Amino acid sequence: MLVIEKDNKILMRSENIWLFIAAFFALFGGIYEYFSFGIMSLSMVYAFFVPLIFGCFGCKLLRNLKFVTCMPGNLPGQVYNTGIITLTLGFLIKGVFDIYGSGDSRVLAYFILGSVMIAAPILLLVFETVTKALKNKKKQQ
Repeated sequence: MLVIEKDNKILMRSENIWLFIAAFFALFGGIYEYFSFGIMSLSMVYAFFVPLIFGCFGCKLLRNLKFVTCMPGNLPGQVYNTGIITLTLGFLIKGVFDIYGSGDSRVLAYFILGSVMIAAPILLLVFETVTKALKNKKKQQ
């Protein structure tokens, strides 16, 4: 199923997992910067914001919005989670290239694919929410 009924228990657990993942990437970025001999990359330092914003705060927002009665099902949820990790890894790889003073145009693929994989389930969820709201409005009339 593409969309399932909202389950606050699952969303709370996902929120805590994404918070742990964000803390891991913050620690990883800090340790990597410490051993990089004073060379700094903003992509590496702020890579933890992706799982924090899209993962943790996304679950919190979905859990607290009253008008949203559904959440992504198994496949869209996995695509969304994979998009968050892809975008985070894109930031980490760009940070590694920045620290070593080189660059690669293929890093852009991580940002494009990650963004598409995050946007697709969000658009599906918005479409389903609007469709359910319109059906409920028609039933009331």
